[in-house]
Amino acid sequence: SHNLRAPAANISMLIEMLEYLTDEDDRKDLLNQINFSAQKLIDTIGILATIVKIRKDVSLPSNPVNLKQMLNTVKADLSASIKSSGAIINADFSACEEIKFPIAYMESVFTNMLTNSIKYASPNRKPHITIRSYVSDGHAVLDFLDNGIGIDMEKHGHKVFGLYKVFTKHTDAHGVGLYLVKNQVESQGGTISIESELDIGSRFTITF
Repeated sequence: SHNLRAPAANISMLIEMLEYLTDEDDRKDLLNQINFSAQKLIDTIGILATIVKIRKDVSLPSNPVNLKQMLNTVKADLSASIKSSGAIINADFSACEEIKFPIAYMESVFTNMLTNSIKYASPNRKPHITIRSYVSDGHAVLDFLDNGIGIDMEKHGHKVFGLYKVFTKHTDAHGVGLYLVKNQVESQGGTISIESELDIGSRFTITF
């Protein structure tokens, strides 16, 4: 409700201001602001609709997902950002080659985890990402490790997976990806956790 109300209220206020403006340049500037707020509202509705759908689709069919094939698919989709960042991606799926999970959700997991590792890379080194699968207590587990800027867990640990929670000044940070991954994993009965150190990197562990 709050996420929808803020941009809607802003649009309403800007339209009221528009009624009293006569200068054409000022009106164009205000119309640009209205357009920006409207787009933000549309994006927010899309995100919230996705979250609602995830929570409703608890019976979404799970299929064996070949992890190597999934990684190759996502790497192809992210080839431009991988190349421009110089990211090195290593994977070891020998201990668990397949995981039963909705295919669309697994693609979202890989996409969001890789994108975050590249986006929040350290300016002092190229991104080095390691993905590994294994079985623990009868459950399939995926680890995503990177050498990025890391997160101050004492300060931000309790809100890492919150919606719109951003911990850096990165212009492309929206605080949505991890929230979606958490909802997708938990909707199928799994869990996700994080270990992180500033300027060392992060480790995300997903238990299916």
